[in-house]
Amino acid sequence: MKTRKDKGITLIALVITIIVLLILAAVSIATLTGENGILTRAADSKEETGQATAKEKVEVEVLGSYDNNGNISIEKLNENLENVTGLTSGLPIELLPATVEVDGYEIMIGDNGNTGTIIRMPEYQTENTKPYLPSNNFSQVEDTNLDNGLVITDGTNNWVWIEVPKSIYTRAKSENDYEAIENDMETYTETLVTRDGYEDVWYDGEGKTAEESTNLNDATGCGLTYEEYNNLKKYMLSSVYKNGGFWVGQTEAGSSVVRKDENAELTIPIVQEGAYPYNYITCPNAQIQSKKMNSGNYTSSLMFGIQWDLVLKHIEHKQGKTLEEIKDDSVTWGNYYDAIFEMTRGKYSIDNGISFIEVNGTYPKPQSNVLLATGEQERNSVLNIYDLAGNVSEWTLEYTGNIEKPCCTRGGYFRTYGYYLSSSSSDNYLPINLGSGNGFRPTIY
Repeated sequence: MKTRKDKGITLIALVITIIVLLILAAVSIATLTGENGILTRAADSKEETGQATAKEKVEVEVLGSYDNNGNISIEKLNENLENVTGLTSGLPIELLPATVEVDGYEIMIGDNGNTGTIIRMPEYQTENTKPYLPSNNFSQVEDTNLDNGLVITDGTNNWVWIEVPKSIYTRAKSENDYEAIENDMETYTETLVTRDGYEDVWYDGEGKTAEESTNLNDATGCGLTYEEYNNLKKYMLSSVYKNGGFWVGQTEAGSSVVRKDENAELTIPIVQEGAYPYNYITCPNAQIQSKKMNSGNYTSSLMFGIQWDLVLKHIEHKQGKTLEEIKDDSVTWGNYYDAIFEMTRGKYSIDNGISFIEVNGTYPKPQSNVLLATGEQERNSVLNIYDLAGNVSEWTLEYTGNIEKPCCTRGGYFRTYGYYLSSSSSDNYLPINLGSGNGFRPTIY
């Protein structure tokens, strides 16, 4: 007698089959939607194509906007850009650099006609502030955000976002309303101002303003001619208004080699922890070197005075420091003569920056006149910004009102007291002044 054998799948085989199917499904999903998946690559490709197309539309019209002298005609550029399909904002352009929006992408037009797509950080965009990446070479530093100090890096230089909320503007109605923008900024920061007669106006190498100077092409005062200064200031005001902020060096400008005296070579600055302070530099040279920073599609320079005040207002607004700590006495968060704190890392100098000693362990600051390497002590930072108070005084593009000493530095330095030159304070110098206590901090906008 033959017995019937049931033909079917066993329980073990069924389980194995289900597992295999789940693995195949996971692999398929990853292939489609993973970081390098088909759908992700397709979306990236579409985005890149969209950016490139928008940029090309603008480039074509820019190329047709040069005059017979090889310079861009603003009038002709505005006429040509009106022909761009998909252009939704940015006209009329009054000066370059400028941005226009095409097909939802913001395209930067440089002062020499070069173009680039602005890369935004959408996860941090709010109604009041729109942080951006200057180019694809920049990325966000991990664990930083708008609350604790948003930092970006190009792998060498680090920058911190300074919020200037759109809600502060009561007079300004557009990005080209320069005087009203500046007035609103001044009202916003007025409680922090400690200087009388200091303002963001051009001056020449003799300390004369435009009304008094006989040479508006003189760049030996603040490092800019009269036209360059005013165009730069307008662009800064417009950019800060439009984006709700700007980037500032996380540390003071630094150097990879020790700058021992007035004969130190003018190298491109670096903005990072652990560099030697970029001191022994004049005000005009500080501006020239600031312009050489990697700023992507944007502009780098020294800070204008109103920008310095906006940095301090950002710190106060975020409750990083009190008004008294900012305006009256900054010894609690700056490297001053009378500051007492423990050294925890990095390098310091007790001979005005001629030589530096490595910190080995944790111990009190050894004496009063101590110059620190950039960004070394956490105690001297706020919202990821280092040494805004003390260490080295920082050149700005302000005019002091003093024809004999027209150049301005801000924030005090290691040989002064925290109550004498607080973080909001100003000092005046000759344009050619060189010293171990004078440095600078570049900005991007």
